Amino acid sequence: MDHKDLIEDIARSAADTDLCRAVIRGAAPAFIDSWAGSNPFKRLVARFVSRSIIKSFTLKETRLAPPDHNNKVSNEARENFRRLIETVDFGELKEALDRSSAQSGPYIQMVNEELWSYPAKVVCILSMLPALSNTALRGVRETAAPLNRMAPDLLTDVVISLIRNVDTKEISGIVNELAELVRKIHTGSALIGEPGSPALPELFEKISSEITESIDLPLFIKASLMLGEIREQLDRAITGAFNSSPDLIKEKLKREFNKTASSAARIENTLDSLERGFSDNDLEALISGALAEIDFQELASTVSRFCEITNRIYDINPDIIKGLLSQFFSALDSHETAETASLFAADIAESVKPVAPVLLPPILKGIGDIISSARAENPEEMTEALDYLNQSLKGKVAGYE
Repeated sequence: MDHKDLIEDIARSAADTDLCRAVIRGAAPAFIDSWAGSNPFKRLVARFVSRSIIKSFTLKETRLAPPDHNNKVSNEARENFRRLIETVDFGELKEALDRSSAQSGPYIQMVNEELWSYPAKVVCILSMLPALSNTALRGVRETAAPLNRMAPDLLTDVVISLIRNVDTKEISGIVNELAELVRKIHTGSALIGEPGSPALPELFEKISSEITESIDLPLFIKASLMLGEIREQLDRAITGAFNSSPDLIKEKLKREFNKTASSAARIENTLDSLERGFSDNDLEALISGALAEIDFQELASTVSRFCEITNRIYDINPDIIKGLLSQFFSALDSHETAETASLFAADIAESVKPVAPVLLPPILKGIGDIISSARAENPEEMTEALDYLNQSLKGKVAGYE
């Protein structure tokens, strides 16, 4: 054994003695605290390093015991963890973090200023990001490749085995706890706030107002429009790629029709569940309760306000809607549109014929009731309108004879 190995053995043996441990536990934190001084970042680092050293050199006394055979933590482990919680000054830790957060701005600014003093090095650092991304993507690909070399039944069996090992009770527990958390937050918001004015919406409104006041709104609106243009350009690029491949176009159209079919299937399944799972009384109570949640007065008020705004716009520019509709209909191919309309009309008429004897009478009676009621309320204008309709049906309207 040479001198180097001998010295290492002596140092290792000395470090393992209780005396050396006590000296290091007492001296190291003092030296580290002296090094940190009043700098908040150094003090934060020093605190964790000191505790790590103390923990390392009291390992024989504070080592956590593993759980016993009944999956219960020993009293010794619980006591050690309790001493750890009692020892850590969380208030001081929070204060240090708060100071660090408040004072981090100048340090971050300093780091950026020094980094950008060497633009080439900054560019070099940024150029590492694509390489790291490519490495990650390659790693994912190389990991997926062996799985794809497995037989379909074997791969499926592995996936099913993995899924079966998921503890569904734990998932249910998480869902229940999160649902209860949401319920309590919602209830607490109503309790803290004024009657009819929960606390959370007021807070969100205040935060939104503060953010809006600080945002450069013209620039924000312009950026939003630019993002819309970028999205449209991306859609056109994707559409162009699809157009270059008829197979892709077929798959895209098939997917859209499949979505429609899936939506129809979901509606059918929902109606089937309602029909099978509820009696007539339960179904009536369910639908009535759901409809009661809809504020039809508010809906009517919204429609009225929309009509009011539309009328105000008409007062300023009466031809705005007429101009837009004229542009739309003038751009239609009248021949193709008329042919499509006639085909649809013929198909609809032919399809409705079997139910027309039972469908048309109540509809026509309803229209008749509406006309009679309107005629009683406004006889002059309704008589004029009905005469005009009658003349139109006979082909005697001026200008159209």
